[in-house]
This record gives sequence, structure tokens and C-alpha cells, in this order.
Amino acid sequence: MKVRSRARRRSGPRLYHQELADRLAFERWGELDTLASRLAVQEQIIDALEHCGDTPLSPSRGRWT
Repeated sequence: MKVRSRARRRSGPRLYHQELADRLAFERWGELDTLASRLAVQEQIIDALEHCGDTPLSPSRGRWT
């Protein structure tokens, strides 16, 4: 038997709901961290392209060079 399930039974639904909220918040922070890392890499690529003089076309035109 898992410790988590025993604690949940002993402490009632209030602790269970707090535990669930904490776990979901932790998962969202992990996703935000992943997105921030991807954005940083994309910004590095854009900076490198601009430095080389190979700037892409505007994304509003629908294509990149």
C-alpha cells in the first residue's frame, strides 16, 4: 500500500485536494520551465541569424527564408 493513499485516508479530503493542487502546480511549473528553455534557444538562433545578416522575413508574410 502506498504511503500517499494511507495519508489521504487518515487526513480526509481537504489534504487530498491540497496535495492534488500542489501536484498540478508543480507539473505546470515544469511545463513553463520547458517553454522558457525552448524560447531561449529560439532567441539564440534568431540573434545568430541577425548577426550573420540572414534575417528572416516577417512571420506575418507567412514564410521564412
